[in-house]
Amino acid sequence: MGESTTDIEELLRQGKDAFEEGRVGVAIERFKDVLSRDPDDPTALNNLGSCLVRAGRFEDAVRAFSEALEVDATRPETLLNLATALERLVFEKGRDDHRALWVRTLESLTLVAPDNPDIWIDLGVALGGTGEGAEKCFRRVLSLELGRPEAAERLGEALIAREAFDEAEVVYRELVERDPKSVLGWAGLGIVAFRQTKPSSAEEHLRRALKLDRDHEKANRGMALVLEATGRPDLAILHEEACGMLAPENVPDAWATAGMLLEGRGETARARRCFSRERLYRDIMLHEATARLRPDDAEVVQRLAELYAAYGDERRAAAWRERIGNAAEA
Repeated sequence: MGESTTDIEELLRQGKDAFEEGRVGVAIERFKDVLSRDPDDPTALNNLGSCLVRAGRFEDAVRAFSEALEVDATRPETLLNLATALERLVFEKGRDDHRALWVRTLESLTLVAPDNPDIWIDLGVALGGTGEGAEKCFRRVLSLELGRPEAAERLGEALIAREAFDEAEVVYRELVERDPKSVLGWAGLGIVAFRQTKPSSAEEHLRRALKLDRDHEKANRGMALVLEATGRPDLAILHEEACGMLAPENVPDAWATAGMLLEGRGETARARRCFSRERLYRDIMLHEATARLRPDDAEVVQRLAELYAAYGDERRAAAWRERIGNAAEA
């Protein structure tokens, strides 16, 4: 029995070392070796789940973490890992049928760590980011960490979504009072003013935000809306183009909108470039969908790295390049 325990500890160590060195395929095999000897080893199940997350196999990871929690339901690390896997399964794989389990997992974590603001933010997001439940989560974060920008932004968006503009204004106003250089605060005030049909105030707030950070996606998008609404499409085009480059996943129509505006002004060369970037973006989305179906397909992963590089998003290109080796190992 002692020898068996020693063998298991050695396999766990080898698996951990392989995982830390990026040899995910080897790590998976080591943890599976442990589970062939002891199917209920919670550490091996947890570590196997972490490897599967790294390999992009989120559904398999969820099963591994769930099995670990069946053995020991008091492991906060495994609960947190399960929540992470479920989040990526929902957002990266489009598996919204796992959202309810994601919410329940985060609710369990709030009982284990009620003063952890990150868990409350995640729970608010899991609840859809809007509605009474999400608002309570974001307010809880602000009670734990006064003025936390991410929580304030999400609370403001939730309030705007239900047209509680006065309450949203209070949230963003508190941000700029605490920090006059809060780009998020000024951008939020601009969006609120726009929704309140106060274009002059909206433009003033958004200009302050862009003066602080000309690449701020929300401020650019808000300014484009204001300029289009006030009959200045030539200026709106510049901000639409900025949106398309800064946050393609949030504004999938930005390049098409910019292209149509340019085409209407007779600037066909610039319009063609915008439409070309729109097609490139849609090609990226097509390959993203393929990667969700075939996460271990190294060719698809390689193509996504190339497409994001062509789009100019080096951060995402690097992330997909990192996954090339993992896909090949898996």
